Amino acid sequence: MLVKIKSGRHDGLLGLYGRICDGCSPEDAIESSPKHERIDPEVNFIWIDDPLPAVPLESFVAIWSGYIYIPNSGSYRFFVDADDGARLYIDNKIIIDRWVNTELRIAFSDPLELSQGPHRIRLEYHNQGPFGKIRLGWSFREGHLEIISSRYLYTTPSRSIIITGIPKTYRVVVAIDGEIREAVFKGGIAMIPLGSRENSSEGIIKVFDENGDPVYMSPYIEIWPGDIYSLEAIE
Repeated sequence: MLVKIKSGRHDGLLGLYGRICDGCSPEDAIESSPKHERIDPEVNFIWIDDPLPAVPLESFVAIWSGYIYIPNSGSYRFFVDADDGARLYIDNKIIIDRWVNTELRIAFSDPLELSQGPHRIRLEYHNQGPFGKIRLGWSFREGHLEIISSRYLYTTPSRSIIITGIPKTYRVVVAIDGEIREAVFKGGIAMIPLGSRENSSEGIIKVFDENGDPVYMSPYIEIWPGDIYSLEAIE
């Protein structure tokens, strides 16, 4: 039987953190792709200490990226409450640009008409000084502001699925969205690239032995990029 041992979908956004080096600007630090990463369920922080052991509070940048799920088609207005600077993108378009420090900390986007379903989101932030704050929220009910929770945010860091417990002489394929994707074996695991897919799809996983005979075929299952499965024998 095939057992999912880890989901490729992670609630929250992928946060990348990095220090601003001496003589560098926040823009330089963003372009150098910060290396310290973690999944943050939501962006709602006040810092008086370093955000990470190798990232100093007095001079750092952060990038959060992933997807925001829009529950109903309609008009949405986003806000960022930042000390110091922040930029927010939806579907690769900048909707809030408050990169330069100002006394006005809360910045609102214009109303956006968004369709139901997932949309790309990216938030860039920099802090310089002994205090940092960043909050990401929205308004989709008249007069009601709220922090965007992990219920609506997710990320899929990988674009492949992995299956363990399969001899390298076997063949593994995934039938998904009308395509057949075949596994390559690396380091004792079967890795199946899913191309540019960024969301879940229903598919079937098939395993064949070295003679081409079918060993296992799953029912239709929900497959996320980054899923990890194990093929386990039934006694």
